[in-house]
Formats: sequence, structure tokens, C-alpha cells
Amino acid sequence: MAEVALLQNKIRKEIQFHKDEIAILEGLLGNAPTPTAMVKRAGAPKAPSSPRAKRSAKRIRRSVEEIQAEAQQVVQMVKAAGKDGIAAGDILKKYPGIFPSVKQYLQKYAKGSGIRAVGKKQFTRYVAG
Repeated sequence: MAEVALLQNKIRKEIQFHKDEIAILEGLLGNAPTPTAMVKRAGAPKAPSSPRAKRSAKRIRRSVEEIQAEAQQVVQMVKAAGKDGIAAGDILKKYPGIFPSVKQYLQKYAKGSGIRAVGKKQFTRYVAG
């Protein structure tokens, strides 16, 4: 009788083990919620801690002098474009660090440059004079 009880106990433990394994696999497949302890035991991959964790490039801090020097390069580019001027999109392609807009950037960092905006919205062109 004792042997039967031991055998039944062993079978119950084996069945419970397989049920746990099935629950873990279903959880990994997204079919059922899985307790965290079970997932950790199964060696499931960790989720990234945050979206920012994937960033590899750091923002480069620039001094005011560097920004003003870049603004002068933009002014030279506009002057070289002649009387037709140059579109804001073309300026932003060459100098992506310009923000919030080309107009505000030039007003702040290239005061008295004589650059003016002509047109509206996507048709804005910047001309010298």
C-alpha cells in the first residue's frame, strides 16, 4: 500500500511539473499570462528597460560661438544662392542642427545679417538683402 501511495505522489509531482512547463511555454507564446517567477526560471529574455536604453549617440553640446559660426556659414550659403535665394529645406539638409526654425535661428544667432524670408510655409525662401 505504501508503494502505491509513493508512486501516486511521484506521478502527481511529474504531472504538476509538466503543467508548469506548459504554462511557461504558453506564456512565452503569448497565449496565457505567466507568473514572473516561472518565466525567470525558464530563462526568458528580458525586455528593454526603456525606449531610451537603445540610444547610442549622445547629443553634442555646442557653445554659443560654435552656433554663431554655423549661422554665419548659413548666411554665406544664402548670399551665394543669389537673388533667387535658397529654400529652408535645402538649408536644413546641410545644417540639421538648426532649430526651431531657420528664421528664428538666424534672428537669434546671425543678427544684422540682412537675410530675409520670402514666401510662406513650405515655399519660404531666404534671400540676402
